[in-house]
Amino acid sequence: MAHLDGYVPNCRTLATLNQRPSPRAIELFQSPAEFLMAIHDAVESHGSQYIHTGIPHGNINSYTVWLGTSSVCSNKMGILMESNVQQKLFQSVNRLSETVLKEKPTARLDYVDDLESFYYLIAWLAMTYTDGGIQLARASYPPKLAAWAAFPESHQSVLEKRIMLEGSGFSEYFKATKTCVGGKKYVKIFYNLLRSLHTLLKLKYIEKSKGNLDHLEFYSVLNFYDKYLHFLKIAIEKTKVVAREYSGACQTPNSREPSNSRHPRPIESYKTITEFLLAIHDAIEGHQKYFLETGDIHGNVNLETIFIGAPSPCSNRRGFLGDASRVDPDPMFQSVNIVSKSIIERHFNFEPDYLDDLESFYYVITWLSFAFVSPGIRKPLKDLPRLLASLSANPYSRDAALLKEHILLKDGFSGTCGPFNAFQLKDLGADEILGSLINSLHKILKNVYQAKLGLEQNSMRESLRTSSGVYYAFLWEIKKSVYMLQTAYPEATTNV
Repeated sequence: MAHLDGYVPNCRTLATLNQRPSPRAIELFQSPAEFLMAIHDAVESHGSQYIHTGIPHGNINSYTVWLGTSSVCSNKMGILMESNVQQKLFQSVNRLSETVLKEKPTARLDYVDDLESFYYLIAWLAMTYTDGGIQLARASYPPKLAAWAAFPESHQSVLEKRIMLEGSGFSEYFKATKTCVGGKKYVKIFYNLLRSLHTLLKLKYIEKSKGNLDHLEFYSVLNFYDKYLHFLKIAIEKTKVVAREYSGACQTPNSREPSNSRHPRPIESYKTITEFLLAIHDAIEGHQKYFLETGDIHGNVNLETIFIGAPSPCSNRRGFLGDASRVDPDPMFQSVNIVSKSIIERHFNFEPDYLDDLESFYYVITWLSFAFVSPGIRKPLKDLPRLLASLSANPYSRDAALLKEHILLKDGFSGTCGPFNAFQLKDLGADEILGSLINSLHKILKNVYQAKLGLEQNSMRESLRTSSGVYYAFLWEIKKSVYMLQTAYPEATTNV
């Protein structure tokens, strides 16, 4: 879509220009009220833009609706951006009927299609998330959303979406469930909100399918936006009331810290050495809990999916993993097992399990140690150690896969990238602690991989049985390094 005034380009530099809390992905909401307020303000901006230009946005999804504001002068809680990423999961029935079912369109795309996409986004966040950044395992998705998420471009999914839009919406799900984003206390709020929005959209969809263009009249457009925003405002106020009622049982953790300091930030934006390590520690703890409960893995651990901070105000976590589907996999951080599947034919190509994700955490720690000179500032490619330069130049090449395999099954990064001068701490001597940590993590991975090779096959039961000891060893090494930094090198725990 060509750039339209009013729709902000999806650009990470926005965060550096804004003194208010940095824009964040919609999935990183800290409360149901926050993401509803973000949706409200994005819809409000959409309405203003459409009324002035008559041009719809055309791509409402989780990549284009963000929490926060793009201007220091704005009090908006949500912004609408542009993105080249298309997510059919959130596209309107009208659009999918044309692109997937190949039916002759009965009406052109307009504002109603975009507001239908907002409706699906609200339903997605309410029904597949339990907290900000914490998503249900796919096996636990509501059946309708599970089918759409798995096969959004299939004829069956589009037909089911049409039946749902022409029928009762998501009402049946909320009648049958006691779970919802934020807990069961919010079920009635989202049931009423989605039912009200569905009623609006259903009537307009029927009108459009009959060729009725009354909905494009100026006052009809204004009235539709007013009703849509009114239902959102009612839901927002009710979520605030619920939050106040439960505030006594849910105090914001670490009250010594200002609230803004707990807004999730990319792992690259660490403020202290210990903050970075503790964020990794807590992300691994969360990963372990998820794996033991569901048997599923994250599958995309890299610099863009690990966040510093808490996923919600009621959480004590100092770091967590974001949605794996938000970014494309980065081969720099993928495990040997995964990378070599498509490049090298090896007999140890097991199905990915928790060990692949722990290996990715190992590469993240190593990459930050060797490739960064300070928070958020990477070394130029020419200044990277030869080993990392070789891996990053063409990570999908056979040479890179063989090199990564050699690193894992031989000596790791020991002595191959020069001295450990992570985070400009050479003068402090903390490089020895970080170097020791990386070497220890490598030994753990190497030993488990060698044991895995001897099994010739690795069942889920075997993975679950052995995982606790491996997680414990990983977490212990990180905690030990944090303790050593805090004790021997207090300078390392201050801002660099």
